[in-house]
Amino acid sequence: MDDILRYIYEKEDVEFRTRRGMFDNQKDITEKMRAILIDWLVDVHKKFRLRMETLFHCCQILDKYLISNNISR
Repeated sequence: MDDILRYIYEKEDVEFRTRRGMFDNQKDITEKMRAILIDWLVDVHKKFRLRMETLFHCCQILDKYLISNNISR
């Protein structure tokens, strides 16, 4: 069991971590704004009783979008 959990944690760390410096290219969007958006997504997730995977994928898509695009207010 410990081997399985270790493997999952290692895989999660590589695939799903937020990249450092993600907001270096952003002029208007801050980490605090991302946190507010994630809090809102969690509320929506709870309201519609979605699966946890849906929330995780949504956050991952959001992060990839923020990394690849410069967003203005």
